[in-house]
Amino acid sequence: MNVTFDVHGLDDIERKLKALGGRAAERALSSGLRAGAAVIVREARKRAPKRTGKLRKNIYSFKIKKKNRTHAVEYGVGVRVKGKPKDPKNAFYWSFIEFGTSKVPARPFLRPAAKAGHAASVTAMRRKTLQRIEIEAARLK
Repeated sequence: MNVTFDVHGLDDIERKLKALGGRAAERALSSGLRAGAAVIVREARKRAPKRTGKLRKNIYSFKIKKKNRTHAVEYGVGVRVKGKPKDPKNAFYWSFIEFGTSKVPARPFLRPAAKAGHAASVTAMRRKTLQRIEIEAARLK
């Protein structure tokens, strides 16, 4: 499941990132995207059904690693599903809850969290990116 946000109207940040250039710009952008993803994670954890708490604990944000990267940074929000079913870091059943089954109706929590947290996520991303641009610019001086 992919929910993608295209954010427009951040021309000032884009100019500042281009002025920084290279790894410094990538670090600043990465920091901002991580802050934006954290907002969605918090919202998803609030909306996820709590029975044992395992599902809520396993909602996390992650940096999407790409081959042939050209200084583009992406973050995702998902649910950990590694290991054996009884492993505390494996909430394999999240998709049954999110999308439902033939016998159980869907109780979406991840998609509504992404929609509800969009504005707050963009605000957090913008604020953190600008803070980090200032830090990186001072570092380069």
